[in-house]
Amino acid sequence: MTLLSDLQSATAGSRELDARAALAVGWVHQPNVAHNFKWRDPEGFDRPNIPHYTTSLDSKLPGENIVQVHYDGDNWIAYHRGEDFGSFIGIGRTEALARRAACLKAREKD
Repeated sequence: MTLLSDLQSATAGSRELDARAALAVGWVHQPNVAHNFKWRDPEGFDRPNIPHYTTSLDSKLPGENIVQVHYDGDNWIAYHRGEDFGSFIGIGRTEALARRAACLKAREKD
C-alpha cells in the first residue's frame, strides 16, 4: 500500500507513519551516524527526531496549506489549497491524518 492509502486507512497516527511521511517530504534517515542526530531535515539540518506528523496538529508538512477541516461523524475531511488554487481532499480517522493526506495528495500532483 502507498503512504497516502495507509494514512487514510489508519485508525491512529504512529511513529512509523511519521517516518514514512518525513521521508516523502525530503527528510533523510542517518542510522549509522555517531551522534544522536539520526535525521536530516529538508533544509540540511541534523535533528534527533522527526516531527509527530500523524499525531500532532502543529507538525505541518512542508507546503501544507489546509483551508478547511470538518468531521462527518466517522472521518475527518481536510481541504488543502494548492499553489494553483486547486483543492485536494484528505480523509482520515483523525484530523492530523486527514491534514497530512490532503497535503500529500497535492504534493503528488506537483
